[in-house]
Amino acid sequence: MPHVLKSEGQAVVELVLVLPLILLMIFAVVEFGFALNSHLAVSNAAAEGARYGALGSPPGNATCAPNTVRGRALNTSAENLECSEITVSYPGGPGSVARGDSVVVHVSHHYAMVTPLGSLMAFLGEAGFPASITLSACSTGRLEQAPAIPVARGGPAC
Repeated sequence: MPHVLKSEGQAVVELVLVLPLILLMIFAVVEFGFALNSHLAVSNAAAEGARYGALGSPPGNATCAPNTVRGRALNTSAENLECSEITVSYPGGPGSVARGDSVVVHVSHHYAMVTPLGSLMAFLGEAGFPASITLSACSTGRLEQAPAIPVARGGPAC
């Protein structure tokens, strides 16, 4: 009588061995998509804020009202950002801002991972993966006209 190997549990064993790798790939693709969306929101918010600021709009230092540079950047991000993540500055020497000066909009966003990618990589024995990252963008515009309210120069350039 020949010796016959039984393969009744073979499919389950193969699934257990391959499933973590499949999940890793799925989570990586999903996480990349969400992170890319956040990165684009941050970049577009900085660029739109600088463009709006170049038209002479007030910076909105204390608020993110819709008619301010910070408000415009916040609205451009589709509410993915918070008002506190947007800063507006006018680099240069002492004095007030005038036509031809620069307006700088800096956006720094704390992005938290949406998938358990880091936990799965740790389970597989890979190097640590951060649970969150900081995305930032900076954009500069040249003032076509001075803001309607007096604004002092100061702050870093990009």
